[in-house]
Amino acid sequence: MGEAGPFGTSPDGELNLHPGLYVVDGSILPDLSSKYVTMTIMANADRIAHRLAAMEAASALRNPLPLQALICGNASPANDRSGS
Repeated sequence: MGEAGPFGTSPDGELNLHPGLYVVDGSILPDLSSKYVTMTIMANADRIAHRLAAMEAASALRNPLPLQALICGNASPANDRSGS
């Protein structure tokens, strides 16, 4: 985690050379003891998930979808039949 190079990740688990691709398992932790690592891995995955959710929420607030798109599950303005 936080290493340089093509296989390193940011502190949030995003791969250095692949923006938008996140690793949230134990492979990004630099040093693990041989016992009782489950909670450490789960806590790190939870931390990364909360950061990703916050980033998505911020993005949604900057670019909100029309209400009809949210209800119908279709964000295409071409399918808007409200007459506006």
